[in-house]
Amino acid sequence: MKIKKMIYLFLLSVIICLAIGLLWLFRNPSYDRIDKTFVQASGNRIKKEIPALNLSFLVDQVAYSEPLYFPNGVETADFAEHLEAINLEIPNWDKEGLYEVKASTKAGILDPAFLVYKWNSDTSNTLIFHHGASEYPFYGIFSKIFKKEMLSDLGINLIVVRTPFHKQKGALKQGTATLSTFMATMATSVRLTEELIHTLRQRGVQTIEIGGFSLGAVITNRHRTMYNSADFYVPIVGTVAHEKFFIFPKKNTTENELERNKIITHHLNFSAQWQENKSPNVFPVMARYDLFLPLHEHAPAYGNIEVEIWDTGHLSTALFSDAMRHVLLKRLKK
Repeated sequence: MKIKKMIYLFLLSVIICLAIGLLWLFRNPSYDRIDKTFVQASGNRIKKEIPALNLSFLVDQVAYSEPLYFPNGVETADFAEHLEAINLEIPNWDKEGLYEVKASTKAGILDPAFLVYKWNSDTSNTLIFHHGASEYPFYGIFSKIFKKEMLSDLGINLIVVRTPFHKQKGALKQGTATLSTFMATMATSVRLTEELIHTLRQRGVQTIEIGGFSLGAVITNRHRTMYNSADFYVPIVGTVAHEKFFIFPKKNTTENELERNKIITHHLNFSAQWQENKSPNVFPVMARYDLFLPLHEHAPAYGNIEVEIWDTGHLSTALFSDAMRHVLLKRLKK
């Protein structure tokens, strides 16, 4: 009887600890209450930041896997060629709503769109946001960052770009079975963003910021590298060493695998191009316990800029909607 009681008490304590942990994880603190540091991305200190075993890291670990990406091939044109080849059929827009776009690309016809989530005026500061990979609906995280009840007093235009293969749930993995299609997918979002910026400038918008989460942060960084036409860039848990997400260390790597990894690296790492741009207009946010984009691997690729590091994981960062709203608006609300 005593053993049963001890087991019961042990299980109860485990459940209580898990409950407290989950409450802590889902607490959505204000920006001021987040543990964070600001460091130089290229500093020696950051290269020693190996993710620690804590609740945020464990949440990432539950979702983390190492599949074979691009199973149908990695041969592709470079990003600039993909960008140049894109032709977009963008409908006229003048109010809030979802606008479907037809994109002709090197990888065929793709299906981007953009959601005018909030339109304040033709001269209001504007945020263009890019969502994460396989996020469905694509505005899910964004709608938690900017809840409908707070929009009337915001005074900001809000637009969310839908990356191709996000019209239906789970379409991204199957749709980007080749590296070429994946490159075309990102390039399409970058080009659509540039077209939106052009339209916004014509209408009288003075200040434009591009932000994004995860894959959306990579697309944000790609736009800065290729166009740099926005006033501010806020990539949240993104990278410019994108190849590291798709290549996994192995003990016995074949010659074919080495060649494959070399091609992926050539096309997905744009750190050198990134560091050529000295504009002080980018404000990356990274996560200390990120398993998907480990800090010590991805931060140095940003080069000689300051990065903001939250004491979160990749996925737990998405739960901190109040803090993300703060970093996305702090320069637009001035």
